[in-house]
Amino acid sequence: MSLDRSLRKKMEEKARSNPTFELDARNWIEDVINEKLDSTKDLIDNLHDGVILCKVANAIGPCQIRYKASNMPFVKMENIAAFLEFVQKLGVPNYDLFQTIDLYERKNTYQVIQCIHSLSRYAVQNLGFHVPALGPKLATSRKIHFTEKQLNEAKNMTNTRQYGYVAGLN
Repeated sequence: MSLDRSLRKKMEEKARSNPTFELDARNWIEDVINEKLDSTKDLIDNLHDGVILCKVANAIGPCQIRYKASNMPFVKMENIAAFLEFVQKLGVPNYDLFQTIDLYERKNTYQVIQCIHSLSRYAVQNLGFHVPALGPKLATSRKIHFTEKQLNEAKNMTNTRQYGYVAGLN
């Protein structure tokens, strides 16, 4: 089995082990665009043409993405690519993004939903978006400043952990 196939299989198993993962993403999208998705289709089928994704981007972002509803494959892929470009500009890391083919050909549906979860967190953090984020809150870094005195004291301190446990030897 190839590495790609085994990784895809692991991600699909992970998605199956969390039944609310897809449902949370679906509900979040519905809240963002203020319209219900087609309940007869699963989330990936609703997102297949990229129109819903572009509506999400337009609801979140300051810029407007042009999209077109069409049955032509290249138009659908352009819609998906426009959404991915928006998500990258928002600051979502590359490891949370999906490839256009992952959605269009249902190659990696877990990664598509993971991208939506990540988008929700970055929209709240970077734009102060009003719809609550999915999953854990993003960590923020803070710098710690030490004085010269504190640094010098730390140099002279003996780190007992590097020697192991020695408390009962005396």
